Amino acid sequence: MSGPLRPRLRMPWLMLGCAGGLALALAGEQAYLAVAAPLQSPPPPAAPAAATDLPRYVPPPLGRFAEIAERPLFVPDRRPQRPPDAAPAGPPPLLTVQGVVLTNDRQYAVIQHGNPSKLESVSEGATVEGWLVETIDRDHIALASGTRRVEMPVGKPAASTPRPPPIVAPFARRAREKE
Repeated sequence: MSGPLRPRLRMPWLMLGCAGGLALALAGEQAYLAVAAPLQSPPPPAAPAAATDLPRYVPPPLGRFAEIAERPLFVPDRRPQRPPDAAPAGPPPLLTVQGVVLTNDRQYAVIQHGNPSKLESVSEGATVEGWLVETIDRDHIALASGTRRVEMPVGKPAASTPRPPPIVAPFARRAREKE
């Protein structure tokens, strides 16, 4: 075995030699870049002199565009649009205000409504059966629909119309009959 390396042993030595040569080349390049060209930060951009001389833009007041907003672009006759007449408000919703929660930043009301009745938490701006919850106070909530406004006191059911009988599931009837 003192003669030339067998072919099976030559390939790993050749690959090891190539890897070592590449490692030396990379190390030399890094050393050259570190000495030859130290990193410098780019100089700060100079403020353009012409940009500071321009007057500042101030938009015209919005009231000046009111007539343009009233005459929509895609309407052929471009006449001012009138809001449609408010639909007549139906009867106020049948609900009971169970309670009110007032915090520093929010107001909630817990109401019972629907058939079968359910509890729901609502805040100002929510809608209940087509009526807008306008305000929530410590002793009542105010609902609005169109031009009508109704106040619902806390703890008292709405007495304007009688409540329909609750829907009872068939299995609940059987349970009551057994008792």
